[in-house]
Amino acid sequence: MSEAGIKIINISEFSKALESLSADLRARGLTKALDAGGYVLEGAIKVEVENQHLVDTGALKSSIKKRPAKVYGDSGEVEVGTNIVYAAIHEFGGIIKPRTKKALTFKTKDGRWHTVQRVVMPARPYMRPAVQKSAAKIEAALKAALGAHLERYGKH
Repeated sequence: MSEAGIKIINISEFSKALESLSADLRARGLTKALDAGGYVLEGAIKVEVENQHLVDTGALKSSIKKRPAKVYGDSGEVEVGTNIVYAAIHEFGGIIKPRTKKALTFKTKDGRWHTVQRVVMPARPYMRPAVQKSAAKIEAALKAALGAHLERYGKH
């Protein structure tokens, strides 16, 4: 899976309140927070796919998914990415060469056939810009979800 990731931004303002919860409630709260941030990132990546004009069939855009958050004690992670094989070459660019033939043959939208030795794909990043552009929204979603969880389960 091609993935975009971000480290949890400073949530130290919640540390003491989280410590007051049982391990199970703490894990549930962190999971909810990570999932909330992951959904924000998923949406931001889909917007960047459109911004980079990477929508033809819609397969790449519709494949961008948030996986369930994983929590390890007081930290965790959430992955957002795609299983589309050509996702990475759009993100990073690269050269496509034939594996078993002498040349690549393909048809373009104008109906013409082309035979070439290689195709140089420019980088058209959509994941990394999405992380950068949405960092504040991700942080806000994390904090809102943690705050709501603490409001419901925390000791006042």
